[in-house]
Amino acid sequence: MCVTKGHSPDTKKRFGMKVDHKGFGGSCFNCGFKFKYEYHKKQMSKPLKSFMRQLGVKKQLIDEIKYGLFEDLHSGVISDLMLEPEPEETEVPFAELFKDKKPKLNEVAQSLIKDEKQIRQILRTRITDNVMPEFNEFSTRYVQITKRWSREHSYPGDAKPMSYYLDRAELGHPIPADVNECLLYMYERDLLEFDDICWSYAVTKEAGNRIILPFEFGGKRIGYTARAVNDRAAKIKKYHSMMPDDAIFNYHLFHNNYKRTFAVLYEGVIDAYVMQGMACGGRNINDDQIYMIKNLGMPVIVVPDNDKDGDDLIDIAIREGWSVSFPPWKHKFKDAAAAAAKYGRIYTIQSILASVETNPLTINLKKDMNV
Repeated sequence: MCVTKGHSPDTKKRFGMKVDHKGFGGSCFNCGFKFKYEYHKKQMSKPLKSFMRQLGVKKQLIDEIKYGLFEDLHSGVISDLMLEPEPEETEVPFAELFKDKKPKLNEVAQSLIKDEKQIRQILRTRITDNVMPEFNEFSTRYVQITKRWSREHSYPGDAKPMSYYLDRAELGHPIPADVNECLLYMYERDLLEFDDICWSYAVTKEAGNRIILPFEFGGKRIGYTARAVNDRAAKIKKYHSMMPDDAIFNYHLFHNNYKRTFAVLYEGVIDAYVMQGMACGGRNINDDQIYMIKNLGMPVIVVPDNDKDGDDLIDIAIREGWSVSFPPWKHKFKDAAAAAAKYGRIYTIQSILASVETNPLTINLKKDMNV
């Protein structure tokens, strides 16, 4: 509306709406545009009519409301009319970047598929230094936890996979600026699984710009986490999550998978996504998560980040009898995903496995010396 009134576009999202039992209204603090509608009066103002036209509401429906022929505004239909507007579509660099780099992206995507096959093969290598815990799938605690995990949790209603926006880009449609920022973040970190990772305008409006990754178990999506892609969103919260408190990212890759003979536990979800491992979302691992990891019945290798939270995760590993890896790149890169973006996934996982320590004294010594 700002542009139609001769003002510059609102880049600070200063438009607000209010809906209650009496009616609804909206105002923009950028250009001064405002409108109001009261159910009992059934009178449509010119500003409201202009606003509805900008939303793409059909002229017939506008006329029905204007002349009082549409009686159900107060019964819930209004929610279908007054949806949040789609983010402004602006021509942005990634559209051209995607066009120019498409062959390269396809090559990288194919290499990632090969990487995953090789990583799976590497992860089948048996590590025998750890004592194998007893696997008990029928304990009461296990049943209670998996029951919580069995409740399916859908994405926000407007969430779409990144492949949707790339397909539109191929047809010549511009990519929204926020989506472009997410795609650039993914491109820089080799997160090119465009069908798995989604974007939502509703989540971005609530918690800053983010990419959405699923938590799965038993063939269902049991929740999701939305990772900030810029500092503004990270100041609100690095991960904005909707899932059970004891959920474990990528747990489904290891659960009842007898081809995998050990598990790699990372601190961050992005690391686990890139490296085909697990993550509990930081250093704060709760007792139920520890229980479920132990119940996998396989040795565990912890790959901490190079920070204070990583030290806390090491302390948990020592307490639980898990191994810890101190790869040679840990002082150069904060986490495994950053190392993989530089060196590739195969080298990164091999360097992790080659740097495993199983002795608690050695682990503690390396942590204290920051080796």
